[in-house]
Amino acid sequence: MKRVGLVMIFVTVAAVLVWLFVVRPWRVREAQRATAELFVRRTINEPLRAFRVHVGRYPTTEEGLGALLVAPRAVEHHWRGPYVDPAIPLDPWGREYQYRAPGRKNTSGYDVWSLGPDPSRNADDIGNWEP
Repeated sequence: MKRVGLVMIFVTVAAVLVWLFVVRPWRVREAQRATAELFVRRTINEPLRAFRVHVGRYPTTEEGLGALLVAPRAVEHHWRGPYVDPAIPLDPWGREYQYRAPGRKNTSGYDVWSLGPDPSRNADDIGNWEP
């Protein structure tokens, strides 16, 4: 009987450890990725479209996403923002989202992306060009 109790305690402790060190971090990573995907594929689209309707173009790479908050000098007479409130959020890893217009992947529009968990440009980047 003591043996069964010890085995049950061992199995319970092992299950808790697996959950803490394997399942939970995996879920956090998946949630971070999903948050970044939502921002680059959906959330930022409407503010950028509104900017384009009012100004006649997307913000330039140099103006960046900050043009959604503060009118660029070159277009301030057409600008009707701010287009986001209260600010552009950081990505789930605490870094700024990247922006380029015209895009290299979306050549007729813009590229918006997160560098993902690894801050260098590589395959884990999360962009609006992905399906």
